[in-house]
Amino acid sequence: MHVLMLTHRVPYPANKGERIRAYNWLRALAGKHSVDLLTLADEEVTHAHRQALGKSAEHVLIVPRCRWSIFWRLALGLLTGRSFTEAYFGSRCFAKTLKRLLSGGGYDACLAERICTSVATDRVRQPQRLVVDLIDVDSAKWWLYAERPRGLRQWIYRRESNKITLLEHHLADFAMATVTVNKHECHLLNAVVPQARALAIPNGVDTEYFKPSRHHAAIHGLVFVGQTDYWPNVDAVTWFAKQVWPELSGWRRNLLGVAEAAAGHKEMAHWHLAAAVTIGKGLKAEGKGIAPGTAKAIELAEEALAEMDRPK
Repeated sequence: MHVLMLTHRVPYPANKGERIRAYNWLRALAGKHSVDLLTLADEEVTHAHRQALGKSAEHVLIVPRCRWSIFWRLALGLLTGRSFTEAYFGSRCFAKTLKRLLSGGGYDACLAERICTSVATDRVRQPQRLVVDLIDVDSAKWWLYAERPRGLRQWIYRRESNKITLLEHHLADFAMATVTVNKHECHLLNAVVPQARALAIPNGVDTEYFKPSRHHAAIHGLVFVGQTDYWPNVDAVTWFAKQVWPELSGWRRNLLGVAEAAAGHKEMAHWHLAAAVTIGKGLKAEGKGIAPGTAKAIELAEEALAEMDRPK
């Protein structure tokens, strides 16, 4: 089959969850089918990145977005009654390129990542055999976000949840299937959108790649892996540090926080961990399909912890 894959961010380097998932989709599809990739980009895409994607995709089409226009796009979304997600990722160039690709009628199937790219397929032409990888149910996620703040932020989050719910209902009417990351999200999607043809495809873990090497002595401690500018992850590791870690006997209380922040991309100032836990930074190593530092940290640690406190 000839497959067109749409992503809202360039799936390489595969250094965070959604990029890892998209990159694995691309490699898996390329193993049996011919794949073209159309993606948005809000950061520099190097020649090496294009080459890496070109090993799986026959054609790689990258549509750049200007970050300086984000505020105006969001304001326009508010004025026109669209969701902020649509406004943020909306691109006339992306839609124009997609229309040109689909007008040829040469694709047997289309895989759209996240709801923001799937909406574009509806506005230009509904492709045959459209499969949308929602990953998780965005409407429920935004409603969950609205539980904490008050005032304007709560109104914004609830508005976004309501707008995304309408998009999810509309998407379910013409998509052949909607994919989520686990069965919990499938059940949640069907609760929000009963007519959705939901299917769960989990991420999985490459256990052979993360298998400890005999050439390194293990650090007597535990490593946390997660993106630290995402508050459910912060909640999860904080809960673990306060509720679980003190109950573990025979361990030196040393929790290595390894994520995008530890790799130098984000700050960890907003982490509120229990006083007994020390955050260790400075591990620097290249990992395949993960953030720099993560592979080496997992290899050296005796145990690894991935955030699972909330379904989001």
